[in-house]
Amino acid sequence: MIIGIVDDDFAKRQTILSIVTRCGGDATILQCGSLSAVRHMLRDTALALLILDIALPEHEDSGEPLA
Repeated sequence: MIIGIVDDDFAKRQTILSIVTRCGGDATILQCGSLSAVRHMLRDTALALLILDIALPEHEDSGEPLA
């Protein structure tokens, strides 16, 4: 099973990762923090589960969430 975690806040991603790791068994967990990165993730990978922040910047370094 492949799980994606998408949040621009690294600390939140780490918290979610620790919870998913405890519950997910042998799942492969992918992480990213921007809309452009999640587009690539979804295009290239068949995910079983996606945990998605709804306010993300377009790129990792922009810092501005899109509304």
